[in-house]
Amino acid sequence: MDKVFHLVYLSHAKDNITYSDIQNILHSAIKNNQKKEISGLLIFREGFFLQLLEGAEPSVMETVSRVIQDRRHHHFQTIIEFTSNLRI
Repeated sequence: MDKVFHLVYLSHAKDNITYSDIQNILHSAIKNNQKKEISGLLIFREGFFLQLLEGAEPSVMETVSRVIQDRRHHHFQTIIEFTSNLRI
């Protein structure tokens, strides 16, 4: 069984983020993550994003690099990263 890499991050949404922006983020995440066999969870609340990404480490890290460059949020902070045998 392959190990699963997990990463959780927190970021601040830009002040002018719209509901449409959040829908676009979610739509893109679903499409891109399915291709790379990444699963997880995305929460938006009171101006913050919290996301769990899990899958092969190179795929997760490539996704994280793309997320960091997204101008719809800032102050990216990795909360935890770890490897396990199972997806959450």
